[in-house]
Amino acid sequence: MNLGWLAAIYVRRRPANEIKYSLYLLGAVGINFALWCLLLFGPGQTIIAISSYADILLLTTVLAVFLTELPGWVPLVVMLLEALNTTVVWLSFVPVSPIFVTSIQAPLLVFAIVSGVGLIIHFGRAYMTEGNARQEAHPEPQALITG
Repeated sequence: MNLGWLAAIYVRRRPANEIKYSLYLLGAVGINFALWCLLLFGPGQTIIAISSYADILLLTTVLAVFLTELPGWVPLVVMLLEALNTTVVWLSFVPVSPIFVTSIQAPLLVFAIVSGVGLIIHFGRAYMTEGNARQEAHPEPQALITG
């Protein structure tokens, strides 16, 4: 999702409401991070045992919105790379514990894969439909041929 920062630079001047509200959310996340750091964590603390997960979820959502505003194929490639990264990092390696017997839980894995594929199909279809509607609303100008 860190590519969302580069996308934010590219799309920040667009007049779309999604961008405007995402920038507001980004500002709110920044203010909340600053407040958490100043009020909760004092000097000399190196271990952060508690934090606000809502900030991370909002930040991820904002960066994803910035990515979806990029041209055509870029968000789809980023989404596929994120799926590959998740597969390699979270599914390929089983943690080793001297206390507990660990393994990947097959029913949950199947549920996650089916849900993920369903979401990709649903949002991919919606994204492609919206992209086609944008192209139809703003057709490229054609040269006038007179003879």
